[in-house]
Amino acid sequence: MARISLALALACAVSSAAAAAAQNKGGNQQNKAPSQDDELWSFIKEKIKTVVVIVEENRSFDHMVGQFDYSPEIQGIANMEFCNPLNLSDPNSPQVCSRPIAMNVQPDNPEYGTTDDMYSIYGTFAPTPEEMKTPKMNGFVSRQNLAYGGGANVAREAIDGFSIDHVPIQYTLAKDNALVDEWYSSGPITTKPNRAFLTSGTSLGHGANDNSFFTYTNQVKGFNNTSMFEVMSKNNITWNHYYWGEESDAMYYYWVQTNANERMIHGSQFWADAEKGELPQFVYLYPECCSYDSFHPPSPIDRGEEFLRQVYNALRSSPQWNEILFVVTYDEHGGFADHMPIKPAPPPDNYTYTSTAVNGQVFTYNFDTTGVRVPTYLISPWIESQQVIHNGVQPESDSVLTHTSILAFLAKLWDLPELVLTRRVEWSSTFENVFASKKYENKVPYIPAQSYDWGNVQDFWSTYKGLW
Repeated sequence: MARISLALALACAVSSAAAAAAQNKGGNQQNKAPSQDDELWSFIKEKIKTVVVIVEENRSFDHMVGQFDYSPEIQGIANMEFCNPLNLSDPNSPQVCSRPIAMNVQPDNPEYGTTDDMYSIYGTFAPTPEEMKTPKMNGFVSRQNLAYGGGANVAREAIDGFSIDHVPIQYTLAKDNALVDEWYSSGPITTKPNRAFLTSGTSLGHGANDNSFFTYTNQVKGFNNTSMFEVMSKNNITWNHYYWGEESDAMYYYWVQTNANERMIHGSQFWADAEKGELPQFVYLYPECCSYDSFHPPSPIDRGEEFLRQVYNALRSSPQWNEILFVVTYDEHGGFADHMPIKPAPPPDNYTYTSTAVNGQVFTYNFDTTGVRVPTYLISPWIESQQVIHNGVQPESDSVLTHTSILAFLAKLWDLPELVLTRRVEWSSTFENVFASKKYENKVPYIPAQSYDWGNVQDFWSTYKGLW
């Protein structure tokens, strides 16, 4: 049976109400029928009381979920050939094509970072403004080959991906809810700058994981710009940041360090809070990074899947389940290939980032593009299964879904324009169109533990477990 979306149902209701209002010549502007958008948001605000966000690590869309094929709408590579030349500088280079045979433990972590990403995306470490108008997405394999040598067998690690059997938890969550197949990281920048964009709409010109970012082993003074956490606190929106390792995105900010340190809570408390129904209005989850549960190489894929399974089960069995939106995304692509071109995007501010490539070329990035596409799932009992979301609700003709879309969505959900922290947030698409007109009672109630057939899992743990 075809899905009747909330937006469609409300459109009919609003149309009827508008017609009735038109017949009432004595009516005034104050009594006009609410718009479709007003009705939609009224519904969402009534149903969604807790938003949970988890940011996983370093995987591109095609690499992680490109084989998902349950809907013809999915813009993956299940039904197409995606190839890169082994050597971009050789016009006769053989092509290396993606296969769903990536390994549980990544042997040779792809190179990533601004100039590396430029090479993967444009075919040069320092593209000109004219070259940046046409992302080619054809340099991932060649960059891997430059980094490691070894020919196609090693270089293909950057373009090979996973089968459905490799990632059954993510396949289940996507198919049972909504998969966003056009969600882009914030820029060709690394983990911490992308996470800064997600939490404050800018990285203040930082493009790499430098020592300016707080961790619990690098306890530096935080940045002075306003973050989502400060805005929420000052507007009585309750929140917790649960962390399992040494990283805490909220502690990037000086205001949080000096005013909300108690909101940094070890992840062991998350399970109890979910079980008791005591999660706050906003929950930010940071899995251990980068050797166990976050998908960041060399973290085993099955370990990341298991952690995600546990988080879903905790939310699904929580007394708060009926009012939860769970957003799963990845910070950036981590050097893994994706065929969808990155998009132009407005700079959030006047900062730039200059870096030097391995060949000595210098490149200055103006924060005027997105980064590579990453997997994202929107999960809720108010979201119908097997949805595929592309652009979302676009405030501007070229808007896309990206990390700052979370800020833009929350600004609407809580009527907090203060969360529109930068021009990038203002431009970002939102995803209210994912919600349907009823609660779906048939959501997977519990995902059981999975059995994986990964030949190198035991070898990894016996060799490396003691190093972290």
